[in-house]
Amino acid sequence: MKLNKLRKDFSRRKVLIGGGAALAAPAILSITRAYAANPKLKVGFVSPKTGPLGGFAEADDYVVSAIQNVFSAGLSNNGKTYEVEIISKDSQSNPNRAAEVASDLILRDEVDIILAQATPDTTNPVADQAEINEVPCITTNCPWQPYFFGRNGNPAEGFDYTYHFFWGLEDIIAVFTDLWGSSGVTKNVAGLFPNDADGNAWGHPELGLPKPLSEMGYNLVHPDHYQPLSDDFSAQINAYKEAGCEIVTGVMIPPDFGTFWSQAAQQGFNPKVVTIGKALLFPSFVNSLGDRGNGLTSEIWWTPDHPFSSSLTGTKAKELGNDYVSSTGRKWNQGLGFQHALFEVTADVIKRCSDLDDVSAVMASISSTNLSTMVGQVNWSNGPVKNVSKTPLVSGQWQKGSDGLELKITNNSHAIAADAVTAMICENQDSVNSTISLNTTNKMSVCLRDGEIILRIVSYLLISDDESVLSKNCLKDLKNTYLALGVPLKNAIRVFELMRDSTISDLKSTVKTIKGDKEFLPDLISNIEFQFGRIINLLR
Repeated sequence: MKLNKLRKDFSRRKVLIGGGAALAAPAILSITRAYAANPKLKVGFVSPKTGPLGGFAEADDYVVSAIQNVFSAGLSNNGKTYEVEIISKDSQSNPNRAAEVASDLILRDEVDIILAQATPDTTNPVADQAEINEVPCITTNCPWQPYFFGRNGNPAEGFDYTYHFFWGLEDIIAVFTDLWGSSGVTKNVAGLFPNDADGNAWGHPELGLPKPLSEMGYNLVHPDHYQPLSDDFSAQINAYKEAGCEIVTGVMIPPDFGTFWSQAAQQGFNPKVVTIGKALLFPSFVNSLGDRGNGLTSEIWWTPDHPFSSSLTGTKAKELGNDYVSSTGRKWNQGLGFQHALFEVTADVIKRCSDLDDVSAVMASISSTNLSTMVGQVNWSNGPVKNVSKTPLVSGQWQKGSDGLELKITNNSHAIAADAVTAMICENQDSVNSTISLNTTNKMSVCLRDGEIILRIVSYLLISDDESVLSKNCLKDLKNTYLALGVPLKNAIRVFELMRDSTISDLKSTVKTIKGDKEFLPDLISNIEFQFGRIINLLR
């Protein structure tokens, strides 16, 4: 990878580190390495091992050790076997530190590719350093809007050297509101958004939660962005009590939520639903809340119950989770699957690259990725913006289990719909290239919304057999809506077919785990196929 970079103007390798100018290593070292009998590739990896975001990196040592073991035999490319060295750095949950260690990895360690994970506090400064220094970079574990727009990304242009895979705020909104809608609470929502990259994105009046929640009839009470590591939430709590808020949402680091939740109890604020991103992801923190953690809700990116396998090792999600628990003595956490997937993608890029000595070839290999991973499909050709690939998201609730509080999936309808739309696009690339198909966010949102509605209708039909639901306006007008939007009916039909297949697959997996008579399954599957067929026929 280095030879192409060495031909570039040397001046771009001059950056300020710690107040002094640092230069790249002598060219002869890179050239010698490139032509060695067993050439070596260096992979940099940055994550917040310490600090308030340390939960995101809890699985890092396990993953890096396991991956380094897989890489020990080398990775093959064009008849050559490359040694792979992983160099890990701690961002300390600090953006400035993240930028500093990324510079060290690029300029002193001369890594060939750099990886980063866990919130925009780490992903963004690392990606910025990679972009400046023209080094390939892949990141994850940060909603795509804070990553992309937080770096002043232009959707029409994107970035040259930095790529990202994760879900987005539109998915958060979908799974959160779906969860709230089934709870029967009033639509007064308390918003908790810190003054940081995540909080500014989630609380952004246009790109974040406020606008879509308002359009859906929710009243978001959002006094001001609070300062991270605040020790007093009295002003916010008083505003929420006065507005009659029964829902609390936002994105918080664990210490901030711990402070807020304790003060809420002290001041008599008892919301019926609490759905918080970031803070409520990890078992170690939620269990530290004791009984006050029971019933709290959050998003779920990945669990050992997800139907995915590693492209690198063949390991299934369940096997990865079980091995992590037995190897570390800790409960699995959501970052585990994504950290593993980050190295899956890296290995795939290395194996497919036409010329590892040419950075442009490496970037071509990254941009053309279409890989089934531990967290789902990673494919940068069909993202919401350039350089972004989306992964599924569901909602979950912390419930008492045999070994403390456990995070249980509460609804995966959005994930089924999103996966179906994504799969349809993979089958029909014209869906994103054509001016008459799904090339706009609005059109995609309509398909996701309708997908979730149809899943609910099918569920209702299975339970009640009330055929009157098929005459509802939301179904009668479906065909006309798609025609007006310019969405080809064959594409919409294919989405619903894929949803049908995914629903049946999920059902089969669930039934496998239950005890007792399973003779009902064939009839239930047949009924599901029949009900989906009735809806699909409305579009023909």
